[in-house]
Amino acid sequence: MKDSDDPSTRPPAGDNAGAEALSNVREQGGSLAGLRTVWESHRRDAWAEDVAIYRQAVGSALKLGEAFLSYDIAREGLGVFAGDVRLLQLQALALASSVGAFIQKSLCVRARKPLASSHARTRISG
Repeated sequence: MKDSDDPSTRPPAGDNAGAEALSNVREQGGSLAGLRTVWESHRRDAWAEDVAIYRQAVGSALKLGEAFLSYDIAREGLGVFAGDVRLLQLQALALASSVGAFIQKSLCVRARKPLASSHARTRISG
């Protein structure tokens, strides 16, 4: 069986597949639903044509406050464009944002709970 006969083999990206992918990210990346749709249906071979596609998608995810999604996109992009400094910077920003969100949530949870040691001291002295 030839590769072209195998239905699981994707056709090669066309000459303008990268440009179409970048256009899709620009058009739909303004909303979380749109960006998720583009990301979940993206063709890696088309995105591999231009690092700008990954940069745009990561930037859109960061603007939407989606640090984990932006990190995932950047990670895949760096698998293709390993030396791209801007993509590395965006991945670092995504990581920092996700850690920051975790710390912020953790602090909010702690602020709602009184410390156990203060309760113990209150009971002992009271």
